[in-house]
Formats: sequence, C-alpha cells, structure tokens
Amino acid sequence: MDHSKELKPLADKFLAVWNNGNYDALDEIVDPSFVRISNSQPVVEGLDGLKEVMQGLRAGYPDLKIVF
Repeated sequence: MDHSKELKPLADKFLAVWNNGNYDALDEIVDPSFVRISNSQPVVEGLDGLKEVMQGLRAGYPDLKIVF
C-alpha cells in the first residue's frame, strides 16, 4: 500500500521546522521518545534532544534551506 499521500503532510511540517525554526511544531509530529542513532553522529534522544540538534545546526548555518 502506498502511504506517500498520508506521509507528505508530516514530511512537509518537518521540513518547515528546519527552514523556519519553529521547533514547537515538532511537538505535533514527533514522538517524545524519538531516538536517532547514527554511526557518524552522537545518539539523539527525545524530542528535546532533536530540537537541540536542529537549533545548533541552524545556529551554525542560519541561511540553511532544505528542499525536496
């Protein structure tokens, strides 16, 4: 079953947070128990951890714009 039409609004909201810095919008679309595991990055745990990583990246690259 193709779920792309259901997931697109969520992906658009997530992308908007990267581009506009409205981190409170993540509360609606990311589970509080979120965990990101990467071989090349530190583990990110929880919604607050995700917000912290996003804020740090946007602070380092204030003109960052992500597009699909």
